[in-house]
Amino acid sequence: MSLESVLERIRQASLRSGRSPDDVKLLCVSKGRSVAAILHLYEGGIRDFGENRIQDAEEKQRALPHDIRWHFIGNLQSNKIRKAVGRFHLIHSISSFELAKKISALGIPQDVLLEVNIAGEASKHGMSEAELVRDFPEFQALPNIRIRGLMTMAPQFRLLDTDEIERVRVLFREARALQVRLGLPELSMGMSQDYEIAIEEGATIVRIGSALFSI
Repeated sequence: MSLESVLERIRQASLRSGRSPDDVKLLCVSKGRSVAAILHLYEGGIRDFGENRIQDAEEKQRALPHDIRWHFIGNLQSNKIRKAVGRFHLIHSISSFELAKKISALGIPQDVLLEVNIAGEASKHGMSEAELVRDFPEFQALPNIRIRGLMTMAPQFRLLDTDEIERVRVLFREARALQVRLGLPELSMGMSQDYEIAIEEGATIVRIGSALFSI
């Protein structure tokens, strides 16, 4: 699929939900991709790229234009915090209050998203909705942590299974309701398989990799 096709699908999904396409940011998931492949999308106008390993991100940041906004989308381990904070435009994967405290203690302002495991899947990182709501005032009280929104992932589904697709839609709807409840501006959800559903249910950031790099 071409970049133009993805952008058109984002536009159509936005319009179907009564939103402006300008309200949805395309985050290109560039993990495992070459500098040349990333540069191709950069030349097509993309400025937001997501990585899940600090070392890979460091190498690409040195090699690619400095106006790229890098996002960290992987599981952030405690021993990698010092290398991550201040290096990324946005960290999407704050999965616990303890992790946020360690980031705050570095004294470097950092924009973050709180990761919520909206589906309750044991295989996924993130807080339950109840944990996030309970701890949210403490997150807000931390210095240096700027909470921009929420991030979540839906279960994989079979493309022709309407029941599974509807479950994903309901989960995205629940994430949107939580974002609104907490008064946060950003909602990062939706990947190559389900980004159109995510946009229809309120995503402001979609994380797309394979659909862009299959060109």
